[in-house]
Amino acid sequence: MTSLTSPESLVPATDMTDEQWERGLRRNVSTTFYVTRAALPAMRDAKHGSISSA
Repeated sequence: MTSLTSPESLVPATDMTDEQWERGLRRNVSTTFYVTRAALPAMRDAKHGSISSA
């Protein structure tokens, strides 16, 4: 995922602050969860579907 309003430059893990790490987790993991959760009811109703990374 990416942020269109405040892009961040790549930071090596050795230089990354805890806040940068947490922000990345929120952006990537939470976004994936919310999109998946939104898609599941339609997939359940259709009795098929898949979620995969491109």
